[in-house]
Amino acid sequence: MMRRCNHCKRRHICSTKKKVERLRRVSGPTIKQIREGVRKRAGNDCELGPGGVPEWGTELHHLEGGSGRLALQKVENCMWVCMDCHKAFHRHPEDYRRVVLNWARQYGYPVPRRFRGPPKRIATDALKAQEKGAT
Repeated sequence: MMRRCNHCKRRHICSTKKKVERLRRVSGPTIKQIREGVRKRAGNDCELGPGGVPEWGTELHHLEGGSGRLALQKVENCMWVCMDCHKAFHRHPEDYRRVVLNWARQYGYPVPRRFRGPPKRIATDALKAQEKGAT
């Protein structure tokens, strides 16, 4: 006889339970500990922007992967950014190449994979400057 599943409340052998148990066994810091470590390192300032305490709040930004990739849940893979810079980074990551490289060098962190090697495209700020100079 099958027992009632605690996770989905149906009578079956649940694969969800196995996934939850597998995630619990992973050792390492929790996302809350990572968030606190990153916030303390940044002093609650945006690490991508011009500096100062942001007006609209701050959040955690993963340079590689994201919250679902457990192997990348490390303080050295995250930056503390304001909401405006976070949105801008996701729209045009190459615009922040120099900032991220300097940040990694400053703290002795590895350079994120997306920023290794030559730039993928001309950053939009540089492109705008070229267009202004051409006209």
